[in-house]
Amino acid sequence: MRWDRIVIFIVLGGMLAGLILLGNEAMCSRTEEEPKQTIVLTDTARTEEGWSEAEQWAKSVVRLEVFNSRGDRIATGSGFAAFDERFLITARHVIVNMDYMTATRDDGTSFRIDRVLAADADSDIAICALPDDAGLTTLAFAEGTPPRGTKVVAIGSQFGVTNLVTEGIVSGTWSAENVTRILFTAPVSGGSSGGPLLTSSGTVIGIVTGTYEKGQNLNLAATYEAAHMLFESIYD
Repeated sequence: MRWDRIVIFIVLGGMLAGLILLGNEAMCSRTEEEPKQTIVLTDTARTEEGWSEAEQWAKSVVRLEVFNSRGDRIATGSGFAAFDERFLITARHVIVNMDYMTATRDDGTSFRIDRVLAADADSDIAICALPDDAGLTTLAFAEGTPPRGTKVVAIGSQFGVTNLVTEGIVSGTWSAENVTRILFTAPVSGGSSGGPLLTSSGTVIGIVTGTYEKGQNLNLAATYEAAHMLFESIYD
């Protein structure tokens, strides 16, 4: 065998041994990084804890089915208990031409609502009387709109599914004809109208009223101030 070929074999053999050693070191290094999985598990646990709070908030929210005097279902939406256990807030456009509506709780049980106490077309808010056996916990309002970028949660019965929860942020506010609306990005769709828009602490900052069809997930909510003014009108 020629000496030059022997040298080549020796060099190649050394390179192969080096690659094997490097491979072993790389495997060892991956094994040493395994404890990082604990961080992922911790983050997951924190997320689950946040969602458990939304489970409590949903107990104050109902899915609404609206019927006319002939018993035909004419609309669907959402609503929630606010101010005290006697009042349900929803969007005004949900209850137009209503004779009565059924409200389905988060646990699947239902009750009937017959009376609208106050409604305002400009702000698109309505307040209805809750029956004594409604059994809904009242959600508290936050006074004022939080700054842009604030994380928010919307709860509503989209497409007939009771109390779906979505997340987003406050994008800003928009005013027209002396009415201010909150712009937010938590996804909403058919059946969401009248549901609460909440901060991460569970206080309500608005009532979901609509969405921009071509707005790249830009949605609308009526403000606390508008809801409070309508509530006060009940006693005027």
